[in-house]
Amino acid sequence: MILLWFCVLTVEASNVDYYTASVFEYMPIYDEKQPILVNVYKNLFIYNEMTVLAAKNEADIVVFPEYGLYPFLTREIFGRIAQFVPDPTEEDWNPCTDPDRYENASIITDLSCMARKSNIFLVSNLITFVTCNSSLRVCPPDGVFLYNTNVVFDRKGKLVARYHKYHLYDEDGIDVPEKPEFVTFDTDFGKFGTVVCFDLLWKEVTELIERWNIDSMVYTSWWLDHFPNLFSTETHYSWSLRFDINLIVSNKHIPSGGAVGSGIYRGPFISPHYVYNPNGKAKLSVSRVPRPGVKNLSDDNSIVFEFGTDHPGNNLSSGVCSEKILGPPKSPYDYRCLELNLSNFTLIRLKETAEKIEACNDGLCCTLSYKIANYSLDEDYYLIVLNGSLHLTKYALAAEICGLVRCDTFKGEACSVFPTKSFTIFEELNLTANFTTKYVYPSLMESEIRLPNTSKWSFNNNSLFLTQPMDGALLTASLFGRAYNRDPI
Repeated sequence: MILLWFCVLTVEASNVDYYTASVFEYMPIYDEKQPILVNVYKNLFIYNEMTVLAAKNEADIVVFPEYGLYPFLTREIFGRIAQFVPDPTEEDWNPCTDPDRYENASIITDLSCMARKSNIFLVSNLITFVTCNSSLRVCPPDGVFLYNTNVVFDRKGKLVARYHKYHLYDEDGIDVPEKPEFVTFDTDFGKFGTVVCFDLLWKEVTELIERWNIDSMVYTSWWLDHFPNLFSTETHYSWSLRFDINLIVSNKHIPSGGAVGSGIYRGPFISPHYVYNPNGKAKLSVSRVPRPGVKNLSDDNSIVFEFGTDHPGNNLSSGVCSEKILGPPKSPYDYRCLELNLSNFTLIRLKETAEKIEACNDGLCCTLSYKIANYSLDEDYYLIVLNGSLHLTKYALAAEICGLVRCDTFKGEACSVFPTKSFTIFEELNLTANFTTKYVYPSLMESEIRLPNTSKWSFNNNSLFLTQPMDGALLTASLFGRAYNRDPI
């Protein structure tokens, strides 16, 4: 039985300064004792219920997460369920009205019919295949390329976009496209782009925005939280702020791996609508989104539905998510965050309740001015600076980082574990640095992984500063620069 919980009720409105988006955060059903297609169709049944519910709440578009129909499986299993999806720029196809055009398209047909029956744009992620042409590329032994793919259907069920993920993250068995794709689609409420998860951290996304003039981005994700600069909500909001466009994020819900947090991020002028709770429940969020040029919604309403049983696990109120401290998760619902190694950062611990300090790292100099209202002696804050490589397991990004973080010493290593809870409130704060890149992503995060109201702080390309004293205690403040031109090949 699916349980339903209402958070905030919507109100009818006739304004035309917005459209309505919905995102589904979900841990897919999977029983390894059953055939894979049985599992897929159980999840498609849930997708259909969510699509109907989103449409009943006036959503114009619904977005489902990366790998939302199944967990990450082997190439052999994926090969059995991979769908064929033609390029919609070269071929018109409505799978719902023409289901027999291709074999291996039953899942695509179901998704198309969901969109058609609910009169809604639908975005889903799944594994697709393309038969090899060995004259162009080296062919895998099984004769196909398998891609991590976003597909988009319009209100009539027509396939309008297909995007193959270019920057894979620990996806052995999935193939990388020959070249990056820049995929957009038009709707009756704006022009959209689409990418998948790890793609967001790379240069191609900036090109998609700057060259194709999109209004909004739909984004499927299986995002793993990394303290101190790469939490899901923090990163996604900072991206929306930097480019002043809407980012509509459906994230997978796997608390044990730090995958939690979905949202509808609406640029620098309107506060985001997001959910961040590793309680094991699936969540459908519905929110109004500003159309191009709109800086303030006349009637801003949102709603959240939750489904399932509450699994508290290691919830945020405990203040601890580090696997170093807690050990491995005990269940899929036992929340764990990952922690970046700051050994190549310059670190300076704050010692006063008010001061101005500076730290440099390989030519990047970061200045912090601050005033604290209630400094707790039990809490350490560090000014952190990096100009170099930021390592995410086996991946490296060229980064210029200027940040202030709440962190603790662990086994003699300063600033190596990061609480999710804090009590220190900053009255004044100003971070500034001499960045060489123009791609600087600002973020501010409060205790228990909460995003503060946008009226409390502001930013430009080189600075982040409070405009009013904070209401909540500070976890992190960061200017995260991406030096794309220095990324390793």
